[in-house]
Amino acid sequence: MTAAVVLGSKKLGLDEYPNLIAALGQNTDQLARMFGRPWKRFDATTDSNTAAASSPLVSLSDEGLLFPADTERVVTVSVMAANGSNRFNYTTQQRVLGGTNPTLVGPETYLTDCEATLTTVLGSSGTTTTETAALCKGPAWWDGSAPAVGSFSSGLATAYFLGGTGSPALPCRAILPLGAEFSHATSSIANTRSVGMHNPAVATSSIDLAIADLATPSASAADGTLTARARVLPPIHSPVLIDTASTPDEVWIGLLGISSDLVTWVVDVFVSDPIKLVLL
Repeated sequence: MTAAVVLGSKKLGLDEYPNLIAALGQNTDQLARMFGRPWKRFDATTDSNTAAASSPLVSLSDEGLLFPADTERVVTVSVMAANGSNRFNYTTQQRVLGGTNPTLVGPETYLTDCEATLTTVLGSSGTTTTETAALCKGPAWWDGSAPAVGSFSSGLATAYFLGGTGSPALPCRAILPLGAEFSHATSSIANTRSVGMHNPAVATSSIDLAIADLATPSASAADGTLTARARVLPPIHSPVLIDTASTPDEVWIGLLGISSDLVTWVVDVFVSDPIKLVLL
């Protein structure tokens, strides 16, 4: 029996590829989005700026980005920045409602995990602490050491969510407490403790913790494990803003740096297609 002679083979649809490539070549934004590339990358520096609005990086409107009426775009800002001793890497998203004067819709959302978790085992006297390194987690934008806590005294201590047990070289922008729990070594109602988180503040890396006895409400300390969590925001910031000084209003990105520090920025901006809103 004579073997078949194969004259050729091909995957179906390949004939359409040249047309597809040619079509995408006319729209570089679509081509970049297909391969996960940013709409644009910006390199910049800031020096001693203390307000994002006073250090605009770029006007998206001036760059030719349109925000048509009755549409919504999602602007994603991915940042890698450094001040010489620390690096910061985070990503945020902001919805923008288009129109003659665009407006921001909803809150700025951090896609980067900003939660820090501190787990500490208290000694028998309550004055010694041992951080459980495997259970301590710093915010994802931070490249320094894990959270740590100072020694307890009468049930009081300070948690340093950016590591170390003294004043750190670099503060965060804000600490938002998410709660704390204390698990006594001997589980019983009599050993139940409550935990308070005090003095959350802007431009700090620490927060005060207090353990109180529920049976006798006063500061106390005892064997057990303390876990504290907080949302810690980076000291730098790159929000999507609306410039109302221009006519019409413009959408732009600001850069909040660190006072008295030169910060070098690499900012990738991703922009979704305008989504048409159905008006009811």
